[in-house]
Amino acid sequence: MNGAGPAGPCAPRFGAAANAVDSASGARQLGRVLVTINGESRDIPASLTLAALVRELGLTDGPVAIERNREVVPRAQHEHVLVEAGDVLEIVHFVGGG
Repeated sequence: MNGAGPAGPCAPRFGAAANAVDSASGARQLGRVLVTINGESRDIPASLTLAALVRELGLTDGPVAIERNREVVPRAQHEHVLVEAGDVLEIVHFVGGG
């Protein structure tokens, strides 16, 4: 499941599709998925939205930009797009200051 189906890579995933196990790789096991965040492999809880992942990473004190599988995800979609096993994410966290 690379997320690049007819609805596009940023399409929200709900219901059974959100929790499906990739039988070839067994990617979703024990409620965890393996993703790449800013070039680093990370084991994260399954079924997180992008917004929930940002909170999980503690990046709540400023806006973020997220690229998922080489596609920029609009901020308005962060609460709706689920992170899937194998996703490659680039997260840029903007912090103000002087």
